[in-house]
Amino acid sequence: MFWKLYFLFIMIVAIKSYSLEEFRIWEIIDVDFFVLAMIAYFGFCWGKRIFTRSFWKIFFLLYLLWCVYYQYFIPMPEMPMNLSKALEEPQYIIATETLTFYIPVIVALYLYAFRRNKIWQGLE
Repeated sequence: MFWKLYFLFIMIVAIKSYSLEEFRIWEIIDVDFFVLAMIAYFGFCWGKRIFTRSFWKIFFLLYLLWCVYYQYFIPMPEMPMNLSKALEEPQYIIATETLTFYIPVIVALYLYAFRRNKIWQGLE
């Protein structure tokens, strides 16, 4: 039940946060990764086979690398003055908070790709 509720919660938060951003190439790549991660998360929550297990194993590693790279090495976009004063924390603190928020997604993706054998039985 936790996984399904968190899925709905993360989708609502993501839709609201992505709609507030100005998109650079980095945000477009991030949205693409996020959409694929949510497809895997959906498959995990509802026990559905989507694409192949090999695809999700490779995607898990790429997604993990992307999350770290995007949060820690891509500079944050310029924000309006009223928001930038509220967010005077260094980028690494904001990045760590954001990654902490996505831990359940990363764990679900790992479980979907590497541990949920009953979903993938008969396909390998």
